[in-house]
Amino acid sequence: MSEAPRRARRGALILCDMEGVAGIQAWEQTGGSSSRYEEGRLLYTQEANACVRGCLRAGASPVIAVDGHGGAHDGGRGFMSWIADALEPGAEYVMGRRWATWVAPLENGECDAVLLVGAHAMAGAASAALCHTISGS
Repeated sequence: MSEAPRRARRGALILCDMEGVAGIQAWEQTGGSSSRYEEGRLLYTQEANACVRGCLRAGASPVIAVDGHGGAHDGGRGFMSWIADALEPGAEYVMGRRWATWVAPLENGECDAVLLVGAHAMAGAASAALCHTISGS
């Protein structure tokens, strides 16, 4: 029995949100101008970086990560919660675009995999930390 030819590895699209990231357990870590938000931003950035590293090590190309966290500091812009100068090299990062509005890599066939970092429970879920429901509209 002969082996089927292996298909070339393709890209990965990483959709990220903050409330489900490890170590984030209080709303103060997800927005505002407090030191808790800065702690949350660091945790969020580190978890996105870990996923990017895994995708790159697995041979994915391109690797595209989208900051889908709408919360921001007072006077700040939403969907820009990562610490930009701490992001893992080797990936493309999309920031400043509303949740679920940037799916170009899926539409043009660049990505075979979608990974969710920081996904959280819907609003009203029993015993869920920081649960809420998002809308792409």
